[in-house]
Amino acid sequence: MNRSLKICKYQLKSSVKSIMIFYAIFLGVLSLIAYLNKFLHTNTNCSVIEFSTIIFIFICALNSFKYEFYFSQGNNISRKSFLKGTVLYGISLSAILAFIDIIINRLFNLVVSCPMGYDSLYGNAVNLSSSNFFIPNNAINYLISTYLFNISSYIFWFMLAFFIGILMFRLNKSKKFLLLGILVAFIIYINVFSDILLSLMLFITNSFGLNTFNPYKGIISFNILSIIIILGQYLLIRKVEANKN
Repeated sequence: MNRSLKICKYQLKSSVKSIMIFYAIFLGVLSLIAYLNKFLHTNTNCSVIEFSTIIFIFICALNSFKYEFYFSQGNNISRKSFLKGTVLYGISLSAILAFIDIIINRLFNLVVSCPMGYDSLYGNAVNLSSSNFFIPNNAINYLISTYLFNISSYIFWFMLAFFIGILMFRLNKSKKFLLLGILVAFIIYINVFSDILLSLMLFITNSFGLNTFNPYKGIISFNILSIIIILGQYLLIRKVEANKN
């Protein structure tokens, strides 16, 4: 466990500069929107701003395998310890960014209509029209639910991207093209057969509590998916070649 914590700390430390650059750009864009709204009366909103954080987390996770894996193998750290450390890193990174996002969101809501994904899916922005100014709910239980939902979603996207990173590392070029072809065929298939797409959408709606506005079903669903993906990561990483070019 000690080696896993070292991997986690190493990756968090390596991410500090990227996080600072990301939030500098992030705050710059939000400040510009706030300025346009206040002084030019443009009535611009910036709903679901955490999508940019999800993209950032996704990129971090994609880049968290190859170099770090070689580093761990060169320092006689087992694959299991490396995976545990990276999972801890993903959870820690998600917890930190989710906390920062809520603080930024609540501050910018003072001048800009800025609902989060949680507000749009489960909260008081579900039926918000573009002409209405969003008023955030700052009740403690609401903020806790928002935080837990954001953490669980961030962890899911991190684990998915890390799984993709391991998979892409293992596959040669021809297998990558084959996988891409299968994904494209699957997307075309579910779009042609609309009943399958509707059933899939209904399943997602029910599983994530979107029809009953129950965020805890969404939190549980994200956590279950993350656990399944972590198991997949473990199966993949056991067979990764440490000396692969």
